[in-house]
Amino acid sequence: MAYATLWMLHPIANFATLLLDTIEQQHFAPFSARYAELLMHDAETVYDDETRTEMQLGIVDLLLIVGQLDMGSRLCRRLYEGMQPIPSPPTPMHRRLLHKMSFVLMEEEDYSAAESLILQQLSCNVAAAGKQKGDTYGVSACERLAWLYSKTGRFEESEKFCRLAVEGALEGFQSESNVLIILSAVEHHLSILGKEEDVVQLRTECQHIWAELDEWNLDCSL
Repeated sequence: MAYATLWMLHPIANFATLLLDTIEQQHFAPFSARYAELLMHDAETVYDDETRTEMQLGIVDLLLIVGQLDMGSRLCRRLYEGMQPIPSPPTPMHRRLLHKMSFVLMEEEDYSAAESLILQQLSCNVAAAGKQKGDTYGVSACERLAWLYSKTGRFEESEKFCRLAVEGALEGFQSESNVLIILSAVEHHLSILGKEEDVVQLRTECQHIWAELDEWNLDCSL
């Protein structure tokens, strides 16, 4: 699941990832869990609702990074229940919350609930951005839905949302590394479905991106 949110982390979670370079691995998880508890206590004292929720979502990121799924899930569910109903169009905070809650459900392997929530997120994305793949949240939702369908053997549907994710990433000028990850997934699904001609066509359409990857691989081999 590393594909999911590494490019959308809150500064609290980014700080935790930096700690990996300075703290021995066996001490990192308990240290970070304790750090999260202290942050949760501090967040409760913040009077501004938006700032408090922003902090708490960052804490959810942190807890998931260090493997504290139970704690992260409880906090995320509490936030999700407290922010109902989701308005239309949704606020940026509601969109981020939907993104995080669907990620938690996928980590818990509750794929049916995750699918419903991601589809809700895509509906919200249409309201906010005009189309499913219209921005970062839309691309991420398409990508996660593609992964979910692949995980459950629904490869035709997975291919559809992989393609939407690629289109959205290209339109939104996502980093080439993100686009390449999605492109690789599309190729994988096309190969499973025996659509080798589509693989060739995809390579042709996105050859400028693949070429940069090939150059990088060549440099690394020198």
